Amino acid sequence: MRISYALFSLMLLFPGVLVRGQETLVDKKRQAKEFFINAHFQDAYNVLHTAQKNHLEDKESNFLIAISLYHLNRLNEAETILLGLLSDRSPYAETWLYLGRILHDRNEFLKATEYYKAFLKTLSSDDPNRNVIRDEIRRCSNGLQWQFRAPMAIVENLGPQVNTPYDEFGPLTSPNAIDRLYFSSARPGCSGGQRNRYGAQDEVMGRFTCDIFSAQLVSGQWKYPTGMSYLINTPKHEIAMDFAPSGRAMYYFKGSQFSEGQIFVDTFRAGGNNVLSTDPILSPIDAVAGMSAPHFVNDTLILFPSSRPGGYGGLDLYRTVFKYGRWTAPQNLGPEINSAFDETTPFLARDGKALYYSTNNPNLSIGGFDILKSVFHTNAGKWSTSANLGIPINSSRDETHFRLSRDGYTAFFASSRKDGLGERDLYAAYFFDFLPEMSTLAEVKTNEPTSSTFSSVRGGNSSVLTIQPLFFDKEEEALSSNTTGQLDLIAQMLLQNPKLQLILTGYSQVELAVSSRLFSGVKAAKVIADYLLKRGVSPSSLRVRGALSPDMETALKGVDLRLLAPPGSKEPEPSYGPSIGSAQATSFYGKLTYRLLIAESSVIYRGALLAQLENPITEMKSLPEGNYLYLAGNFNTYAEAKAAQAKFGPSAGFAVQVIPFARERWLKKEDAYSYTTQYPDLVLYLNDK
Repeated sequence: MRISYALFSLMLLFPGVLVRGQETLVDKKRQAKEFFINAHFQDAYNVLHTAQKNHLEDKESNFLIAISLYHLNRLNEAETILLGLLSDRSPYAETWLYLGRILHDRNEFLKATEYYKAFLKTLSSDDPNRNVIRDEIRRCSNGLQWQFRAPMAIVENLGPQVNTPYDEFGPLTSPNAIDRLYFSSARPGCSGGQRNRYGAQDEVMGRFTCDIFSAQLVSGQWKYPTGMSYLINTPKHEIAMDFAPSGRAMYYFKGSQFSEGQIFVDTFRAGGNNVLSTDPILSPIDAVAGMSAPHFVNDTLILFPSSRPGGYGGLDLYRTVFKYGRWTAPQNLGPEINSAFDETTPFLARDGKALYYSTNNPNLSIGGFDILKSVFHTNAGKWSTSANLGIPINSSRDETHFRLSRDGYTAFFASSRKDGLGERDLYAAYFFDFLPEMSTLAEVKTNEPTSSTFSSVRGGNSSVLTIQPLFFDKEEEALSSNTTGQLDLIAQMLLQNPKLQLILTGYSQVELAVSSRLFSGVKAAKVIADYLLKRGVSPSSLRVRGALSPDMETALKGVDLRLLAPPGSKEPEPSYGPSIGSAQATSFYGKLTYRLLIAESSVIYRGALLAQLENPITEMKSLPEGNYLYLAGNFNTYAEAKAAQAKFGPSAGFAVQVIPFARERWLKKEDAYSYTTQYPDLVLYLNDK
């Protein structure tokens, strides 16, 4: 971490000596120093600012005020005071240090180096802090070389709706909702309030405990975050660490102190009521908040930092694999990643080869912790030389907890940079180019891990194609380089297996009326279908429809892709990433269900009945062009469907039909007879004249 010894040396540099007539000032300085030790910089400033009115020339008070202002991110005010102190015959040595840090924070690396060197001259030859300052000078040297590199992304603070003057860190994108972000924060309103280092309530010198929060992105703006349930957030520290890829479990730290606790997994057990189930993770991960920051890549692979013996120094990155019913002994990622300094907060991209992590190695950093990237070369069996992501992603402060969003263009991270609102803030990075390691074709596979590589799942004869949903803003943007690769593999599979059928289900935003959402969704899916038709896929192999999803709360459009095998055959080889649609809407594959055919039209149908029934969908009758069929309901029995037909049919303006579906395939009456043995309920449908 960054140097903080100057704060603690204040108690030795400026001992409180009671002098007649100055008791008030001395007492205030003593109180301010206590606030310093507990990192209450605003309180320290408030105490000293009132005292300064009567003691304008007190050098010690001015110095303490300047350092308070620095930690409150008020750099210009701090610099003015510090420059004034330099005119003193014997200024405090830390004056040069903090002037160096201010210029370092502004990326004025050459001037910062001059101040660091001036401070270095004040230290004795055996002072252990000399190496710390030399490291800062090395970081400035890196900054001088890298500051003119072309940036990779635009960086944006998530703003005062999410960030506060307190601590926000550990952003996690939701696996199921593209517009939801989870993070941890120690701020007013947290369940545990303010507590001291012993865990006792202390509203004066205590620090806020950590809770887990979630924030929603609505119309391009982050809304005020809400805390997790009281079943998760307690008077202890809770820190979100990761989600299971399915999105059905969250891993988090819980402890009375950051230095000790446990890592739990939070799931919901099925039943009449959702019952929270929290179980400790039995793994070799160090349960130390702030140090652990593990990345649960999937159910069988965890990357995590540890300072365990046998490493290269400080925190090193390790991997552990779940094999034969247990987690294997941690394996160090090696000298290409780890160093004598700290490496932490790892993130492995979807391809299983691109690793992002943070390090304070001064040979690779321009500030404290910087975000780096390394790629595993399978043939060579080792990691590439790590590359700094550069400015503006990295700064002169700490950047950690980097996580790429599944869109391949966006990342979230935490930073303590001095243009922020408080201690650490949450930031978003918008990359100019798509990051291929987040392609929807790649998925980490570790059921049979090797000791030297991370395997990726790709299309081919010997591996599995993982089909992911597609997201885009406009139909003309649907066929980007990262989507067409997946579609080409699917087209090849359909051409080789003509009995397979691909269902393309499009979704759109909730601001539209139901009929408009369905029509917009089917249009989005049609763009994908047209691409596959141009690749030679038969129209009979494709189904195009629009549906509703509670998760589509942004301007994005999304398309789910689902391959169906003919009845009686095995499921197709591909596996599937998270579905956009709700569990109810996607739980009927492989079953017999009945739907009501409400209307057939060549244009959008605006009848009110669509909004009255559950699970409405719009489906194209034929490809490449054809009418739109408007259906609703997913009934398990013919009796339920008939009851709905009798209730809602008259309001549709024409005869509503009951249509059976087996394995999501529309059954014509002449075909339904062959399914009566498998689905006896069809007999009632066939006998109804």
